[in-house]
Amino acid sequence: MKKQLLLLVLCLGISWSHSSFALEFLDSAGDAQGPDITAMSYQVVGDALEMRLTFVQPLEGNVINQDMHAFIGFDIDRSLMTGFTSGTGLHSQFGVDYEIELFLMGFGLTSNEAVLKYWQHKSNPPFIQLEKVSIALGNSFYPNGSVFVVGKDLTYGTNSHQIFLRVPLNLFSNTSFPMCSVQGPMCINNYLFPCPLDLTHDPTNAYVNVMAVPVYFGDSVDMLPDSGMLNTATGAVKEDYPMGPKDLVIAVTDSPQDCFGGICNNGEELTEVKAFVHEGGNLTFELKIATYSFEDTAVYLVLMDLDNNPTTGEPYFNGGECIGIDLLAEYYNFNNPIGEANPLAGNLYFRVDDGYCPLLYIDYLANVWRSSPGYIWITIPEEFLAPYLASNPSGVITAMVGSFSPDALFTGFADTVPDQGFLKITNKCN
Repeated sequence: MKKQLLLLVLCLGISWSHSSFALEFLDSAGDAQGPDITAMSYQVVGDALEMRLTFVQPLEGNVINQDMHAFIGFDIDRSLMTGFTSGTGLHSQFGVDYEIELFLMGFGLTSNEAVLKYWQHKSNPPFIQLEKVSIALGNSFYPNGSVFVVGKDLTYGTNSHQIFLRVPLNLFSNTSFPMCSVQGPMCINNYLFPCPLDLTHDPTNAYVNVMAVPVYFGDSVDMLPDSGMLNTATGAVKEDYPMGPKDLVIAVTDSPQDCFGGICNNGEELTEVKAFVHEGGNLTFELKIATYSFEDTAVYLVLMDLDNNPTTGEPYFNGGECIGIDLLAEYYNFNNPIGEANPLAGNLYFRVDDGYCPLLYIDYLANVWRSSPGYIWITIPEEFLAPYLASNPSGVITAMVGSFSPDALFTGFADTVPDQGFLKITNKCN
C-alpha cells in the first residue's frame, strides 16, 4: 500500500490524521487528573470496526494499574430520531444508538471487561417492554468475533498505554430504536414515520465520542473531543448546541411559591421555562425547578400546538385561551428506594385523528441537573414537529409546561408555566 502523507488538522484542540488507522483523533495530555486519553484511532476494515485508545497512564504491567470506567458513544445514523441515551451537550443533538462500556479495575487482565450496549423492544403482550442488551466483547466464554486487548500486544500492535477493540459490524444490528421494530406502534409505522426510516447505519459516517472516569477515587472526567462528537467520515467536530442567547426564543419566569395548595416538595415547583430553536429546527425546552433532589418523583408535561390551530388536536384551556394539543412530551421520575437517584424516563404522544399515538422510551431526548435550583432539558427533533408544522404558515408554536406529583391526592397540575395562557415560540427555521 502506498504510504500516505501524514495530515494534521487543528480543530478546537482536536486533531485528526491519516495513519495506519484510517483516522486518528488526538487530545491534549494533562487535561485530566484521572484516566487521561490522548488519542483514538478509528477504522472499518472488512466486516469489523477497529479502535485503538491511548492514555497517558500505563494500563498494564504493574501490580496495580490505572483503574478506569470508559464509554464510547455511537450515533450511528447521525439522527436525533433514534437512540437510547443522549450524547454530549445538555440540549440533546446526538442520539446514541450504541455504547461500548469499558471496565478496567486495575488488577490485571482478568479484572478488565468490555461490553457493547443498546436498547431494544421486547414483546410481552399486551405490553411493549424495554430490553437492555449487553454483548461481551473479547470474552472467550462468549465468542462472537470481537477482540478486546488492554496493554502491550504484538499481534495488535499496542503498547502498555493502549486499548484495542475489534467489533464485527453484525453486532451493530439493532433496528432504529425506539422508532422502528416489530413491536413498534402501527400508527407511527403506517402514518407518521414509515419504517424503515430514511437513515443509514454506517460506522464510517457516524458521530463518536469517548469519556473516561476513574473507578474508585476522584471525580476526574476526560472526554475526546472536549465537547461535541467526532464525525468519523470527515474528522470534524460537531459541536454541542449553544445554551445562550443565540438560539433562545422565549423565557418566562414563574413565582417560586405558586404551587397548587402552596406546598410542592417533590420537584413540582417550576420557576422558569425557556425555549430554544436550534440550527436545523430542533426545539429545546429548559425547565428550571426551585429544588430538584435525587429522590423526587414529579411528572413533567410539555403540551404543544404545532399547527397553531386550536380546532385540531386535543382542546386544552389555560385561563381564557385554548390550544389544540398535537404533541405531548411526558417525563417522569421512577420511584426508586431512598438513597438512589431516580432516572428520568420519557414518552412522546403524537395526536393522530381522535387519539394519541405513543412513542415510548425516548429518555435520550432529556437531560437533568438535580440541585437547588434544578434543571430539565427536553429536546424535540425537527422531524417530530414537521408533520404538524407543514400546515402552520405562521411558524408559531404554542406551548405550556406543567408539573404534578403522582403521589398527591390532587390529580391536576401542581404548577404551570405560564400560569395563564401559553408560550408563543417562533420557529426561526420555518
